[in-house]
Amino acid sequence: MRVDSRDVFFLWFTDEADGVVLEAGNLVTFSTLQECIDFAETRHLDLGSRESTVVAIDQARDWIEHFETSPVDARVLLNTWNMLEDYLRSRGSSGESFPLGENDLYEKLFFANNLPSITPSGQKFAPDWSLEEKQRIVAALKQPLSEFHAALLR
Repeated sequence: MRVDSRDVFFLWFTDEADGVVLEAGNLVTFSTLQECIDFAETRHLDLGSRESTVVAIDQARDWIEHFETSPVDARVLLNTWNMLEDYLRSRGSSGESFPLGENDLYEKLFFANNLPSITPSGQKFAPDWSLEEKQRIVAALKQPLSEFHAALLR
């Protein structure tokens, strides 16, 4: 993930319930990919394909600050949304802190990513975003993103 102009690595897993690796309730982070791999191996965690996802926290935070004049970057916002939801679920607080009722926004971000597995060949979904929808995205992401950022500073 890219946060505060630096790369930070953490373990984000997919299972019956997706989540992130915590120790004593705190997100476990690393300054290098190798440190992350070594941590996983010492704890016998299966890294599977070792595929990584870049979560551009800096870009998401910047968009939140300038959403009225910035275009929606569906990839950045969807990755951030997914990661925050999984982080909060791992902490046991997703229902309290994250407005899960924003399914229409989530779906719009999801389809705007035009994933090859769901987008018909030769087609592209390029939605228009109203100011009200942008405000709802900000409302959905701002507090969870602030909580997550504070957790990184611990």
